[in-house]
Amino acid sequence: MQQLRGGKKKTLKRLENDLLAHNAMLEVSNMGNAPDGLDFEFSEKRHASKFVDFLRTMVPCRMKTSKKLIRYFLK
Repeated sequence: MQQLRGGKKKTLKRLENDLLAHNAMLEVSNMGNAPDGLDFEFSEKRHASKFVDFLRTMVPCRMKTSKKLIRYFLK
């Protein structure tokens, strides 16, 4: 899961539109709104890495990688 936090609602909405325009959300399995940003879920880690690389070209951002499992979803 990738979490995009911070910024104003107008900025996040513009970023969401840019992601759709560049087909950057093809690998996103689920997207949700959070009170302070957006949550993106991916089926594979490499898809998430590719998405973060794309975000870095669009906006200045920081990335934090967690080594331990934060949440587990049963399918």
